[in-house]
Amino acid sequence: MHIFHEKKPTRIHLSEPTEEQLHEVVDKYDLHTIVEDDLLSGIIQDKVDSYDEQLFLVTHFPKYDSGNDKYDANSLFVLITKNTIITICKSPISKLQILFDLYIEGKTDQEDLLETSPYYILYKIIDVMYDKTLVSLNKFNKEIQVLEQDLFNRTKLNSKILSDLLVKRRNIVFLTHMLSPQGEILGELHTAVLKILNEDGDVYFEDLQYKFDKIMHTIQAVSENTHSLSSTYNALANIQTNAVISLLTVFTASIGILAMIT
Repeated sequence: MHIFHEKKPTRIHLSEPTEEQLHEVVDKYDLHTIVEDDLLSGIIQDKVDSYDEQLFLVTHFPKYDSGNDKYDANSLFVLITKNTIITICKSPISKLQILFDLYIEGKTDQEDLLETSPYYILYKIIDVMYDKTLVSLNKFNKEIQVLEQDLFNRTKLNSKILSDLLVKRRNIVFLTHMLSPQGEILGELHTAVLKILNEDGDVYFEDLQYKFDKIMHTIQAVSENTHSLSSTYNALANIQTNAVISLLTVFTASIGILAMIT
């Protein structure tokens, strides 16, 4: 069974959709009631579901909030129905919008695959998001390196460095908890593709698995660098504290001698 019967499936992309728009999509494409509930409920757990000739993927990717210096989870819903593939994201994703525009305009390098293979479309969507995540993580790692240089270049420690370290550690924990479930999701997605789309797609799946592993290894490396930097900060703080205590001890001893003489 092949879920697509037309040469090129209809491609729909919704960014920050209203509840009215979601109801319109549900009614127009006769989506399953569970899918409708998930779309309207807001943030839910990552999962892959299949209903008759519908494939439904829910996953989350990091979106950096520069104002609060933290990462938020941007929900991404991907629905593959008969002759239609729909992507819905809670917040705008520029890379996904570009991919959508190229598909509509027919300007992609792999136009034939996009016209004949729904799994390739799905692969490109996830691939773009993984590339975006890797770029974000590389920027995160450079920020850690800048923080490290700042730490060693200062003669005195201050609360800002400690605050920055705590923020970085919080972000790492958040990224780990958000992205780690996707390892299991990729396996479920591969099984669903074989069942619903009747396509092999091993090459594409292996590429996604490779990029996901790279993402998790990068997070682990950033986490280790941050923990190492925290240990360094604690060591320098102890040295600075011991120096102050030594100075106070000498001062106290001097006062004691003067008091005894008096």
